[in-house]
Amino acid sequence: MAEPRPSRVRRLARGLALLSVGGVGGVLALVVVGVGGGVLYLRSEAGNERLRGLALEQAAPFLPGGRLRVEGLETDLFTGLALRGVSLEDTTGRPLLRFDALRLRYDLRGAPDKRLVIEELALIHPTIDLTVLPTGQLDLLAALGLPVESPPEPAPASPAPYIDIPADIDVQNVNIDGLR
Repeated sequence: MAEPRPSRVRRLARGLALLSVGGVGGVLALVVVGVGGGVLYLRSEAGNERLRGLALEQAAPFLPGGRLRVEGLETDLFTGLALRGVSLEDTTGRPLLRFDALRLRYDLRGAPDKRLVIEELALIHPTIDLTVLPTGQLDLLAALGLPVESPPEPAPASPAPYIDIPADIDVQNVNIDGLR
């Protein structure tokens, strides 16, 4: 005896179900490929250059009396980054702080809990060239856009942060190699 053929409605329903599953699978595949491609791009030389430019752009408003320079950036995004040729300059272009390299190793597993663990912060050949102004303050304050003329006011009971970071930051190790 021959098996009954599925009705047209059942074949249509089965086809639509397969198409839906295939569509969802295709969208998920595109998302995975897009995210993976984005991560690979950001780890590339062009991506690192893009991140360097964005970081300098974001830092500029916090340095109204100075300029941050970074010659190069290398990152893998997930475990750390290295900056080459970092300097903070005053308005005349004189470097106040300079590092041949700054390396940062971090652990992002605490990020969902708003916690960043910096396993190592390494400053390679830092040079510090600060001047004490007649007011007794450092010229670094001007680069940060803080007043240098007026004497400091008494600290409030709970000082406002210079930059409000909504996370706990745990710095475990700081290395300074070749301070000049």
